[in-house]
Amino acid sequence: MESIKATEDLKSTATSDITEITVHEITVGSDEGLIIGPALLAPLGNQEKLDVLFRRIHDQLHVKIPLDDLVWLQFPMGDPIPKSKDENGSGAVHLPATLYGHQTPESLHWQDGVKIYFKDKSLHVDYTRNPEARE
Repeated sequence: MESIKATEDLKSTATSDITEITVHEITVGSDEGLIIGPALLAPLGNQEKLDVLFRRIHDQLHVKIPLDDLVWLQFPMGDPIPKSKDENGSGAVHLPATLYGHQTPESLHWQDGVKIYFKDKSLHVDYTRNPEARE
């Protein structure tokens, strides 16, 4: 699993004050079905604002979409998987919560391994369909 590099400030932070975050990119297939990119590990200080992490991910992954055109998400059950395995798009889902740059891991009560996702704001994603993995 690829890792996002920590900032110099974070390298001197005590391990107990750092949250390891798992990050995935969301894209869509030709049928607007959800495609989840490979996992990336990213450390963030519990007091650091999420915009620090968002910028670091954007820069280190060389994301072509402008940072302001990305939306950052967290799914309440951890993964964007419908309750039903129905393939026709009628499965119930827990819609994602939007994350904001002023939030911190501490304010969100995050623990190591929390999963977040990012996508282009303009993408229409059908969250009722089972996601596909992208390698």
